[in-house]
Amino acid sequence: MIAAGQTAGAADVWLEHDTVREGDEQFEVVLTHADGATIATGVALMTIRDDD
Repeated sequence: MIAAGQTAGAADVWLEHDTVREGDEQFEVVLTHADGATIATGVALMTIRDDD
Protein backbone atom coordinates (compact mmCIF):
# COMPACT_ATOMS: atom_id res chain seq x y z
CA MET A 1 0.00 0.00 0.00
CA ILE A 2 1.16 3.52 -0.75
CA ALA A 3 0.12 5.96 1.97
CA ALA A 4 -1.80 9.17 1.28
CA GLY A 5 0.50 11.95 0.09
CA GLN A 6 3.22 9.53 -1.07
CA THR A 7 4.25 9.22 -4.71
CA ALA A 8 6.25 5.99 -4.48
CA GLY A 9 6.24 2.68 -2.68
CA ALA A 10 8.09 -0.60 -2.54
CA ALA A 11 7.08 -4.24 -2.76
CA ASP A 12 9.07 -7.39 -2.12
CA VAL A 13 9.22 -10.02 -4.83
CA TRP A 14 10.46 -13.41 -3.69
CA LEU A 15 12.52 -15.38 -6.20
CA GLU A 16 13.61 -18.97 -6.02
CA HIS A 17 17.17 -19.48 -7.22
CA ASP A 18 17.91 -22.31 -9.60
CA THR A 19 20.73 -23.25 -11.96
CA VAL A 20 18.61 -23.57 -15.10
CA ARG A 21 19.77 -21.31 -17.94
CA GLU A 22 16.88 -19.10 -18.93
CA GLY A 23 16.39 -15.62 -20.28
CA ASP A 24 15.16 -12.57 -18.45
CA GLU A 25 11.58 -12.81 -17.23
CA GLN A 26 9.02 -10.02 -17.02
CA PHE A 27 5.86 -9.35 -15.08
CA GLU A 28 3.47 -6.44 -14.83
CA VAL A 29 2.47 -4.47 -11.73
CA VAL A 30 -0.94 -2.80 -11.93
CA LEU A 31 -2.11 -0.14 -9.45
CA THR A 32 -5.87 0.12 -8.93
CA HIS A 33 -8.46 1.43 -6.48
CA ALA A 34 -6.92 4.74 -5.48
CA ASP A 35 -8.82 6.22 -2.55
CA GLY A 36 -8.99 10.01 -2.83
CA ALA A 37 -6.26 10.18 -5.47
CA THR A 38 -5.65 9.74 -9.17
CA ILE A 39 -3.21 7.15 -10.48
CA ALA A 40 -1.26 8.87 -13.27
CA THR A 41 0.63 5.79 -14.48
CA GLY A 42 -0.95 2.64 -13.16
CA VAL A 43 1.06 -0.02 -14.98
CA ALA A 44 4.76 -0.88 -14.78
CA LEU A 45 6.68 -3.64 -16.53
CA MET A 46 9.25 -5.28 -14.25
CA THR A 47 12.22 -7.39 -15.42
CA ILE A 48 13.94 -10.16 -13.49
CA ARG A 49 17.41 -10.51 -14.98
CA ASP A 50 18.76 -14.01 -15.52
CA ASP A 51 21.55 -14.67 -13.01
CA ASP A 52 22.42 -18.28 -13.93
